[in-house]
Amino acid sequence: MKVTIFGPNLSRAGQDKGSMHVHATGCGHAQHYGPFKRFGGDDNGWAIEAETVKDVVLDIYCDIMSDRYTVEEYDEHWEEYNDLYIAPCARKLR
Repeated sequence: MKVTIFGPNLSRAGQDKGSMHVHATGCGHAQHYGPFKRFGGDDNGWAIEAETVKDVVLDIYCDIMSDRYTVEEYDEHWEEYNDLYIAPCARKLR
């Protein structure tokens, strides 16, 4: 499914749910993310194709993870980086 990732630097209201928010691309909530908008964020998000929450985590944090782990170790450690809020519209992610 195509999802849009919002963050970092979300507003206090947004940050309480997770440091990054994941919505289905085209979801009506996208209008509330971005600089000076209700939920904040550095920009208006970026879209990726993802089938799992792991796909999203690796898209966001692979550079940081590569400093600590080999690619073979990602499967063991990706959940350490899962601080995402998966919106109801993106719950199809496994």
